[in-house]
Formats: sequence, structure tokens, C-alpha cells
Amino acid sequence: ATVRADRTPLAGLKAALGITYPLDGVATGQLKFEGSPASLDGAGDIAIEQGKLAGHDFDRLTANLRLTESVWSVQNLRLVKGKSQISGQGSYDLSTRAFKVSLHGADIDLANLYPAPKTNSHSSAEKPVDGRAEIDLDGSGTPENVTLHAQWNVQDVRIAGTPAGGLRGQLNWQGQELEATGESFGNGETLHFSGKARTDGDWPAEFSGEFSDFQFTPWIRLLMNGKFESSAKGSGTVKASGPLLEPKKWAVESRIANVVVASTDLSWTNAQPIDLRFAGGQLSISRFRLQGPSTDLEVEGSVRIGEEASLA
Repeated sequence: ATVRADRTPLAGLKAALGITYPLDGVATGQLKFEGSPASLDGAGDIAIEQGKLAGHDFDRLTANLRLTESVWSVQNLRLVKGKSQISGQGSYDLSTRAFKVSLHGADIDLANLYPAPKTNSHSSAEKPVDGRAEIDLDGSGTPENVTLHAQWNVQDVRIAGTPAGGLRGQLNWQGQELEATGESFGNGETLHFSGKARTDGDWPAEFSGEFSDFQFTPWIRLLMNGKFESSAKGSGTVKASGPLLEPKKWAVESRIANVVVASTDLSWTNAQPIDLRFAGGQLSISRFRLQGPSTDLEVEGSVRIGEEASLA
């Protein structure tokens, strides 16, 4: 038996088969099957254009498919959007639910992972996050017992149009435990972080890190819609916790031991540590003194993303 598709919308096929998978587009390809239902073999290829995977558009996805009894195999997988490419292979056993996967991502444009800025932002041409990423991922197991290792390298990061260096790290997933480590590079700063999570419930997670000469400027400009013309850097610690499946519920706390804010030929430093907390879309800053030439300010405030800052 042969199954063919010629520019067939996946939405119709999914509705007819009663499946809900976050993949849409227009499919072309064929599969040839032989054998009995209890011992079925098959092979073919498929191409999907004008696609969308988990809400993200792509240009084209191609793969060679093979079915041996209960095992589906995918070879020569290639997903393309612009210059971004993901390639790899994998398999899934329908009877045991065992899987294997190996993926490599090259020149992945981070801007494609985020929605376009709103028209009332400080510059419609600027993207919230931009950069290029490479990733290697290898995994196997079952949905209840995953073994996975991933490494990533993100370069030329820009936050709201401002250069922010790069980030590299790795992730290990064993059973229900996730562990991640990472560090920054290329922007004259030092940032190290590590974290753990569990894959039960809403995937509770905790991360912590320390930083030195960290450039706050890109992040302040993002939070304040670009309305920050000075530069700011500092050293301190940070910790974050919350459910991985619900990012809006995350809380982030940081203590900055020292900070330098500079504008033209003037600069200011803090007289005591600064405590920051971000939760529910709002960043709060504890009361602190900022000292500089003929200046001794006491500052406290909060800012909600997309709104004006409120300082006291």
C-alpha cells in the first residue's frame, strides 16, 4: 500500500486522524507499506512547507521515514528558516515508548523565537533579543525515564539593540532530574550560573549565579523601553526560582555589592549593597544611596515591563 500527499494541509489530516500535534503546514511525500498489521514495514519521505512548529514559523522541513514493526525512524531530518538550520535523526517505538534523538542546530536566529516588538515600543526596528545560537543534543529513554545531554553556544547577543556578549553552557537530564550550568563571554564581564529542576508537577526549578562587571545597560533599556542613555555595570549574586512550565510565576532576586553608573564624563557608585527583586512582571529596587561628583542621592523604585519607571 502507498500513501501519498501532494501539498496537503496537515490541519485536515490531523482532524481526520483525531490527533493534536503542534505541527502545521503543507505536506508533500509518500509512504510505502508492506506486510501484515502485526508486522508492518514501510519507508518514504516527506517535505513540509509554510510550516509552524509549536507556534514558530519555518520555511521547510524534510525527512526520510521508515517503519519497522512498531518502530518509527526519522533520518536526514532538516528544518530550515532563513539561515537557521536544525538537522538530525531519531526513532520512537510505539509499543515500548522508547525513543532516541540526535539534533544539531546551526546559526539559529534568536529573534525568531520572540514576537516582534509592539508598535509603541522605543523602536519598532529593535528586537527584544537577537543573536546566533548553535546547539547539540543527544537523548534516549522513555518519557518517564529520560537521559539527555545538550550543549549550546549563543553569540552576538543583542538586548533591545544593545550588544550583550554571548552565553554558553550545558544541560543534563537524567530521570526526573535536570541540571544546567553556563557562563557568559565576550563582553568584558563574568557570569557563572547553575541550576536544578524536577520534571514532576509544574517542573519546579532553582537557579543561582554570581557576576562581576556585568553590563546592566542592555537589560535596563529593555525594561524601560529604551529610555536609559547612561551605562551601568556591577558585581553581585542572583538567584531565581519558579515552575519551568509557567515562566510568568518566576521570581528573581539579586544583591549587587557594587555598581557604577556612568554618563559622559561623570560616574556614580552605590554606598551600600542594592537588593533587587523581579516577580509578576515588576522589578523592585530597595532603597540605596548613589554617590558621585557633588551628588548624594537616595533612590528607591520599581518598574513594570512596558511601563514608565517609578522612582522615589
